[in-house]
Amino acid sequence: MFRDTRGGNLLDKEIIRLEYLSDQIRKGIPVDFSEAIEVIEYQESLKEKRKSSGWNKLLNWLRRQLVGQGNSSKGCIRI
Repeated sequence: MFRDTRGGNLLDKEIIRLEYLSDQIRKGIPVDFSEAIEVIEYQESLKEKRKSSGWNKLLNWLRRQLVGQGNSSKGCIRI
């Protein structure tokens, strides 16, 4: 993957390319094997970013608090 020398982030052109390839894969359009691996790594990094975001941490904390108050049905709390 291409990295920006300023902060280690992907360059905008690289993000656009990976998003385009992601769409191609979602649509079932074949891509090169090496590009598919890049897309998998890119999608996994996005997933980790979402998991570690402050907003997601807050939502998980709220879910734990609400479920911990004796709410036996996990499926009824949707935040």
